[in-house]
Amino acid sequence: MNTLHQQMQQNADKTTAALNEHVPSSDCPVVSAMRYTLQSGGKRVRPFITMQFAAMTGMDEAVALPLACAIEMVHTYSLIHDDLPSMDDDDMRRGLPSCHIKFGEATAILAGDALLTKAFEVAASADLPAESIVRAVQILAENSGIAGMIGGQQLDIAAEARGGGYTLEELEHINRGKTGGLMRTAALLGCVEVNDTPPVGGVARSAGVVLDLAADFAINFGHAFQIVDDILDYEEAIAAKVAPERKNYATIFGVDSARELARDKTAKAIECLKDFAKNEFLIAMAEYNLNRVI
Repeated sequence: MNTLHQQMQQNADKTTAALNEHVPSSDCPVVSAMRYTLQSGGKRVRPFITMQFAAMTGMDEAVALPLACAIEMVHTYSLIHDDLPSMDDDDMRRGLPSCHIKFGEATAILAGDALLTKAFEVAASADLPAESIVRAVQILAENSGIAGMIGGQQLDIAAEARGGGYTLEELEHINRGKTGGLMRTAALLGCVEVNDTPPVGGVARSAGVVLDLAADFAINFGHAFQIVDDILDYEEAIAAKVAPERKNYATIFGVDSARELARDKTAKAIECLKDFAKNEFLIAMAEYNLNRVI
C-alpha cells in the first residue's frame, strides 16, 4: 500500500501533467507566466483533497482530474496576486522570483486573471452530467469570491491597515475565507456526484450530510494548516533573530496556544472523516500537518 508521501506524489504528478496539457507552451508572455507559476513546485494539497474525496465518494479519478486542476489554477492565481506590490509585496515564491519579478507586474496580473478564467473552462470540461458541472462551477465561484477567499483576503488587508489587532474570532473569520475557502472548494469538488445514496462505504449518509462533512473537514483542516504555517514562520523568524513580518496565530497568542488550537482543529477535521471508506490518506495528511509543529 502507498504511503502518504507516495500517494501525494502520484496525485501531484498526475495533476502537473494535466495542467501542462491544459496550459501548453506558447510564445505568449501571459501563458509563459501562467506556466512558470503553475510549475514552481508546491505539494498540490488542494488537488490531493479533491482526488481523495472523489475516491471516497466513488467518482472516477479521470473524471475528477479536471476539477483538481481547476482548484490548483485558482490557488495559483491567488498566489500571483498575493505577491504583487499592492498586496503582500513578496519578491520570492517557493525559492524562485515571484511572477511579477520574473515577468513584470502587468503580465503577472494578466496571468492571474487568465488562470482564474481558465479554471472555469477546465472544470466545465469534466466528463460529468450537466447538473454536476453546474454544481462544480458554482462551488468554484462561491468559495473563491467574496464569500470565500477574496472576502478573507479583504478582511486581512483591513486588519493589517489598522495595525493587525486581531481577536481569535477575527483571525478565524479571515482564515475561514482566505485559506479555508479554497480548502472547502477542493473538498466539495470531489463530492459533486454525491446523491442521496452515495457510495462512500462505511456509514450510509445522505448527500447533504456528506457535503456538510466534507466542508467541515476542509474548514478545520484549513485552520490547522494555516496555524501550523504561522508557527513555522514565527519560529523561523525567531531563529534568524528578526521580527516576524506579519501578525498571526503564533505572534498574537503564543506558540503553545497556537499549537493547542492546531491540535483541536486537526481532531475536528479527522472526526469529519470517520464515516467514509478510503479515508486513510486524508487522515494521514491531517496528522502529518500537525506533526510538523508537535
